[in-house]
Amino acid sequence: MNLFIDDYGARLELEGGMLKISLGETVHKLSFVKLHSINIMKAVSVTTPVLVEAARHQVPVLLYGNNGKVEVWLWSHKYGNIATLRKQQAYFADSPESLRWMGSLLASKVKHQAQNLRWLADRLPSVGAELQAAVTRMDSAVGQMEVCEDPDRLRGLEGMSSRRYWACIARALGRHLEFEGRRQRAPRDVFNACLNYLYGILYGQTEASLVIAGLDPYMGIYHAIRHDKPTLAYDLIEPFRPWADRMLLELVLRKKISGAELAEGQTKLGKASIRLLIGCYFDRMNQRSLLNRKKIRKSDHIHYHSRQLAKTIMQFDGLANGHVRH
Repeated sequence: MNLFIDDYGARLELEGGMLKISLGETVHKLSFVKLHSINIMKAVSVTTPVLVEAARHQVPVLLYGNNGKVEVWLWSHKYGNIATLRKQQAYFADSPESLRWMGSLLASKVKHQAQNLRWLADRLPSVGAELQAAVTRMDSAVGQMEVCEDPDRLRGLEGMSSRRYWACIARALGRHLEFEGRRQRAPRDVFNACLNYLYGILYGQTEASLVIAGLDPYMGIYHAIRHDKPTLAYDLIEPFRPWADRMLLELVLRKKISGAELAEGQTKLGKASIRLLIGCYFDRMNQRSLLNRKKIRKSDHIHYHSRQLAKTIMQFDGLANGHVRH
């Protein structure tokens, strides 16, 4: 499980080999064996033995900033078999197999986006026909993405589907909230500000899952490699973004989103909105959904895909696939 601590004043300490979490008179104990990661969202007290024990069990400790993004990683210095895996990862990144892997992720993303539009169409009949028409086109794109072997063509299909998706959401939300389209930097509306915050948390989880699997999160496949950006996390996150979208859409239709203020030309979320987003995000990621005919937590879907990628990379033979190793 992924542990999230979002209460000010909580204390984490080691007791009998277990992680003890105290908040006032409330106490919980967890085995490190069951933990995938420890995510600290607020100012808390953590003892050194907790950090050492987490490292021994290969459990990363992530510290988040006020913007929902990971600011600090605490992780074991022992790498085990990671060197071999990461060498293979470099060969895999330039192979046709990596493009097929990315195509399946993007196809899954568009499928989930289409599901979100269907959900909106059922609840907003005034735009239902328009949304259903977009869904039909997106479904067609999914089939093409799953078999696409041209990276430029894949980018075109994904870009067209994303533009159609966000245009439909802007149209659907017109009577509920100001939203003219997706904006990643300097958001000027509360919907974009909330999305950026939620994606920030999701990035942290995705990057953690890659590190736990032994992969280099900075060696991307679809997104261009940048020395200061975890571009493989940007790749892997794609099919999970619509989960955050859906959660936010539900909050908007329930009229729960508020507390935004304008600061330096962009929208800044208020404390009430941040608390709401964090709580709803944790609840959503703890929900169970089907994966290979088994219901598991949504957060564990991310770990599954990271492990599967690591397995695929280790089984990849660059020489057999026409890649010469130097």
